[in-house]
Amino acid sequence: MIAKTSYNIPLYRGRFVIMFADKSVKISEHYDDLNEGFVLDYAHLFKVNVKHKKRSTQGFLVAFNLNHSYRKITPGTISHEVFHATCAVLHDRGLLLTPDSEEAFSYLIDWMTDKVYDFMKHNNIKI
Repeated sequence: MIAKTSYNIPLYRGRFVIMFADKSVKISEHYDDLNEGFVLDYAHLFKVNVKHKKRSTQGFLVAFNLNHSYRKITPGTISHEVFHATCAVLHDRGLLLTPDSEEAFSYLIDWMTDKVYDFMKHNNIKI
């Protein structure tokens, strides 16, 4: 099973992509711009080109393998990868994490986390 979706990132542009798999997956089979042979073993953030409405746009993929041999996906794992995705989006837009930018990071983390859990609920994915 591979379940994935993507959303337009509000304010900052690009696509937020979520993928859950029940096995190790060669991510390069889904996204041409990644190194061939890169395998999702547990959980990871990838910067990818996403084709959406006949256009290619920058994407930020959080991917999770639900059947890793010794580590389970937890809410902490999800928040860990969402934090990486948030940092990647905002860093690419020239915004670094400082006391003055915390609110922007917090709002994007909130939005991305809600999207992951909404996707899990819609696809009956349990951790």
